[in-house]
Amino acid sequence: MQTELLKHHEFRFEVSDKPVKIRVVKGHCEIKGEEMILGKCYRFLDCKTFLFAHEDSVLEIEGDFDASYETDNTNVLQLLRFFIKINGIKKEANFKFAQNDNTNIFEQKTFTVLGQGKSTFVQTLANYLIRYNKKVLITELNPSTGFLLFPGCISSVLVQKLIDAAGENKFENMITFFYGSSNISYNPDFYSEILKNLNEILGKKDFDFHFIIGDEKIVERCCDLENLNGCKIVLKDEKLFSKIIGNKILITNGAYEAKDKGIKFFSAKEFTTYNIKMWTKVVRIGEEFVAPETALPIGSERKTEKNTVLESKPRKNMILGASYAEEESEVVTAPIKGFVLVNEVGDGFVKVHSPQPNLKSKFLLQGEISLS
Repeated sequence: MQTELLKHHEFRFEVSDKPVKIRVVKGHCEIKGEEMILGKCYRFLDCKTFLFAHEDSVLEIEGDFDASYETDNTNVLQLLRFFIKINGIKKEANFKFAQNDNTNIFEQKTFTVLGQGKSTFVQTLANYLIRYNKKVLITELNPSTGFLLFPGCISSVLVQKLIDAAGENKFENMITFFYGSSNISYNPDFYSEILKNLNEILGKKDFDFHFIIGDEKIVERCCDLENLNGCKIVLKDEKLFSKIIGNKILITNGAYEAKDKGIKFFSAKEFTTYNIKMWTKVVRIGEEFVAPETALPIGSERKTEKNTVLESKPRKNMILGASYAEEESEVVTAPIKGFVLVNEVGDGFVKVHSPQPNLKSKFLLQGEISLS
């Protein structure tokens, strides 16, 4: 089947477990900043995304969409103008922001992206810049997004090749901390400790641009962290826009990130089942269940250390992070080298699905993230 896509229009679609193939047989299209090669077949599976036409185009489609439509409601032209400005390209951009008179957003190199559509914005801008041989650092501070890995992780990676919107991306040399929850309120003390350690690590990174996928709940936490405090860009959230001085606002394109795609990619592959003996400790940060204040005796106060490392017994289908820590005192500050999926819990052993037989990790970090 062939269909026409008009200039400066988007073709939005949803695909589940039956793949759909798309070719551009005429014209010029892109997908989240990645140019689509004329005549090349692009395979889409289990995603919600969109194509954008820079000129009148013709698409050849094989397969059936769950839903699809064409629209002229797009923010891609704004993103292009923004890219032109920050990249210093000598071309008229006519790009307007609400901003303080003493702030020049186009001289900034670090941007904190807030509001709706953060992942799409960051991926598109990163691909534009990478096509100009720029080194782009992407940091995900929002544990609910799951863009770089899956929900529950705080990660940062220097991206030097295009982020493929139609395929599976394997980022190299990623720094990851396993927070263990998609809720920032899960353990605020542990979250703050992760930010401090990540800020120190990023201070040693060499990059041209840095995009931070943030959240309005953590903006204040990052104000004193030089490498995590970027110029704020707010997408489709006028209330948030009015709260923070110097915000910048863009319209959204209504898309489209499957939050659980990363965890599905991780768990849907063929992994060998391994038994982990108890010399590898399963631990968690802070108590899993804490009694409410009303349950305490009158006049007493609860004294808990939320960053205390406690031994824990995992449950089936839980995701555990393999820590770089060599000592228990290092667990709170150490990043994660990989993940395993709990298959069975027995007396003196934990059976997990792991991508390699020799885990070489003394501590497995447990949160509340599990494969449902």
